[in-house]
Amino acid sequence: MWILSSVCAIGGVPIPDYILNTISYVIDFIKIGVPLLLIIFGMVDLAKAVAAKKEEDMKKYQTLFMKKLLAGAMVFFVVSITIFLLKLLDSAETNGRSTNDYDALKCIQEIIQEH
Repeated sequence: MWILSSVCAIGGVPIPDYILNTISYVIDFIKIGVPLLLIIFGMVDLAKAVAAKKEEDMKKYQTLFMKKLLAGAMVFFVVSITIFLLKLLDSAETNGRSTNDYDALKCIQEIIQEH
């Protein structure tokens, strides 16, 4: 089991490790599980299209499959782009000083770090 190394504190209130771990697992599920489930359900729809043997039903199910495929890609990339932007924000510099002194950004960075 993956456990975060340090305790985050926002506003002086420590956040327990199990909450941070749960958030990290939810983000991983959204990033990987949701697109995978959309693709699997899309493949089931595509199988229905093959079984339908009607041209109009096949087109309908193919369109539905493509929409689910696109939605899966969008979910994956939205989460990835959000993580990238948060990491970029965390490493931003203003007047030669790093913004690493923000506790919230440190906690976010710790939650979303690749493991």
